[in-house]
Amino acid sequence: MKINNCEYQFAGYRIYKDGEVLFKSDRGYIEQKEFKGEKVDEIYGGRITGFNLKNEIKRANKLNLNRKDNFYITEKIPYNYPPRGQVLYIHADEVEVEPLGEQKAMITTDETNYIDTYKLTFKNGYEYAKMDYREVLEDYKFANRREKENFVSVKSGVNEGKHFIREYISVTANECLVTGDYYTRKETSDFRKLAEKLAEEFKEILPHSGLSHYDLERLLKVYDIIKKKDQ
Repeated sequence: MKINNCEYQFAGYRIYKDGEVLFKSDRGYIEQKEFKGEKVDEIYGGRITGFNLKNEIKRANKLNLNRKDNFYITEKIPYNYPPRGQVLYIHADEVEVEPLGEQKAMITTDETNYIDTYKLTFKNGYEYAKMDYREVLEDYKFANRREKENFVSVKSGVNEGKHFIREYISVTANECLVTGDYYTRKETSDFRKLAEKLAEEFKEILPHSGLSHYDLERLLKVYDIIKKKDQ
């Protein structure tokens, strides 16, 4: 069966098999990611818009992960509003899950965050909307308002002087990279650790100051903050 317009059709998604959830998302969409250098990054317009399942989806009143079919059930979902929603459980015979381990997700000067990553293989395919550019003449007569809003005139580079209309085209694929919903762990520099330590100490001295470790980082780049030995 075809799941069309799957964005927010369900409040969450699970892929399961033999009593175990292999992949879960407490969001109303499944979003593809990609590797950029040494980290996982967003794909613009990377949300899956539809996918094919061999078997129908049944309604369930009680959670049973030893089933061998696709079903949906109403569950409490963390951080979701409303707090309860319909969650789709897809059997792994339909979508294969390959854990790829932790990967870097956000890297700054003083902080690196990690996230769990997975390769999903939709055995009967999935669809997503990919941005494409259609070249037109400068005096092109727009067919509708959307075309006019997506008209791009290139000012420099290899396409300087050319004109395009941005369009979304439907792409069919089988494999994609996805991540968990939240970071799994964080690594910080010694400078960040010092700022966090000072922020905690300042809270005790000035409980109403509202100073954060970000404020302390800005101060430490300009001033040396030295604690008196007798304190």
